[in-house]
Amino acid sequence: SGDVEEFDYAALRDVVVVSGGPPCQPFSLGGKHRGHMDKRDMFPQAVRAVRELRPMAFIFENVKGLTRRSFSDYFEYIQLQLAHPSLVRRKFEMWRDHRSRLEGHHTSRTVSPEYNVVFRLLNAANYGVPQRRERVFLVGFRSDLGVEWSFPEGTHSENALLRTQWVTGDYWELHEVPRRNRPELASRLIKRVALLRREELFDVERLP
Repeated sequence: SGDVEEFDYAALRDVVVVSGGPPCQPFSLGGKHRGHMDKRDMFPQAVRAVRELRPMAFIFENVKGLTRRSFSDYFEYIQLQLAHPSLVRRKFEMWRDHRSRLEGHHTSRTVSPEYNVVFRLLNAANYGVPQRRERVFLVGFRSDLGVEWSFPEGTHSENALLRTQWVTGDYWELHEVPRRNRPELASRLIKRVALLRREELFDVERLP
């Protein structure tokens, strides 16, 4: 427990994964939207952890607001730093100048990224979590490992829910909801459910 800026990683060895969620307040839709100018921005410390620990992989998450246009330059800067954590920002160097240096390094034919970095905005509801929560995930694998990886596709969707409720009826049976307690189909969903029913009928007709 303590200030991450003062934490010494020297005693840690053979770290496989670094995982964390830098404070979201600088990028949240609420608040003052100060981004990198907010003292709570801890992405520099996330990069330092990767640089000093050299994990096999890392995963960081943050709020959807990080992907807003006003933060696009800084978000790109974060990704470049995570791809090339050893290319450290110089003393008194402005972050935009450091980003330009990273860009040149990244596009050079003479070097390869230290980490292969990908990101995606995901909604927890699409993976079976009973709430709508959108978060940006940054994932990187050390390039010398030769790992090929991609984000898993969603396992749940609103259409799938509507299909089990209003097309097959499996939802109510699974949760043992008596017919008298089942709600009426909302008027705004009538056309959508009708389309799902036609799709279901078409799929059944195609079966051998």
